[in-house]
Amino acid sequence: MTSVREGVTVSITIGSNVLTRNNEQINLDVPAQIIGGRALVPARAVAEGFGLDAGWEQATQTVMIGQPGTVATAAAPAAAPGTPLGSGISFHGNRGNLPGNRRAVLHGERIFFANHSDSRSLYSMRLDGSDIRKHIDSVVDFLNSVGNRVYFTAGGGLEGPFPRGIQSVDANGGDRQMHITTGSDIDMVIVDGLIYANHWGDSGVIVYNLDGSRVRQINGPGTSSRLIDVMGDRILMRLNTSDWFWHIGRDGSGLVESRRNIFHILSVEPLLFMRDGSSGHVVYTTVYGGNIDISRENMESLNDLLGMDGISSISVVHNDIYYNGEYFPGGDRNNAITGIWRSCLDGSGRTLLLRSSSHADPNELFSVGLIQVVGDWIFFAGEQPERLLQQHMVRRDGSGFVRLERP
Repeated sequence: MTSVREGVTVSITIGSNVLTRNNEQINLDVPAQIIGGRALVPARAVAEGFGLDAGWEQATQTVMIGQPGTVATAAAPAAAPGTPLGSGISFHGNRGNLPGNRRAVLHGERIFFANHSDSRSLYSMRLDGSDIRKHIDSVVDFLNSVGNRVYFTAGGGLEGPFPRGIQSVDANGGDRQMHITTGSDIDMVIVDGLIYANHWGDSGVIVYNLDGSRVRQINGPGTSSRLIDVMGDRILMRLNTSDWFWHIGRDGSGLVESRRNIFHILSVEPLLFMRDGSSGHVVYTTVYGGNIDISRENMESLNDLLGMDGISSISVVHNDIYYNGEYFPGGDRNNAITGIWRSCLDGSGRTLLLRSSSHADPNELFSVGLIQVVGDWIFFAGEQPERLLQQHMVRRDGSGFVRLERP
């Protein structure tokens, strides 16, 4: 790719870490890449190649480019190892799975997770997989790491010190605190120090401070909805009655409804993934400037890109995507290879990390799902024939398989 401005020619090749400015070669930290079918280049390097400044505006999550001295030159926050693609320019880190319940989160030197082998009770482990501890004997979901605490939703009765609602623990899994009590289950995500929560059965979102005090209520289209995610300045929702998708500004303005049947959504800025209810495929598009267009002509099939069937759960980390699915070598429908896979986001590099089986062997995985990558680990729920879901982990290179047995 080549661009010319005021006598300066800047060139960069996809996959290369070298940018050419006239006859000068400049080494880059990251190469130009094809992601989601679109070419993405390092904005700061290109801008500085033309003698311009590039800065980061945190409030709007926007790269700003202008004449020297006219823009702030602070860099965008860096993505830590193991965080999803785009987490350096998105609102919350340690997320990125579809379905998007976020049942594992990195916090300091430990990974907190909902243990499917123990009714989704709250557990944690060291980054190397050792020292697994149980913290809370309650169904937990929607884990968020904020400051020195891990926030989550927890089930329970309406009586006692810890009823159903939003709670938190400290970095050691102790000092359990109750923040918001609810009479129903709740979806939530924490963005810029604010809790965006949807009480099941409600049509909109209530915004809270971390201490549980209410900030404002954002009304939806008047039908029971589920909170899916926050992407940029937009809140993403799904109607319970029809699975239609709608989104609205974080300030409550600009409601947009889309009569498209979808099951799940994953936002990994600037990519937006959806599970399409009509085709059963995971589809995706690129979102810029808050313009969310999920029309069929603007979406591409992830199944087709990866050459896979049966994808129901994905997790995106940097330029890699981890997913469950079926692969048919040579197109032979009688010779399916199923399991957990890893590919590059351009569809190349398909690698089988862990194979599952449809055979009636109680020691083999029958099915895998609810995949989420945190740190060096892939967390997933696996099922053996005639057994309930159990919690499993495997390292991102396919080694170190761990199955947590039921208590």
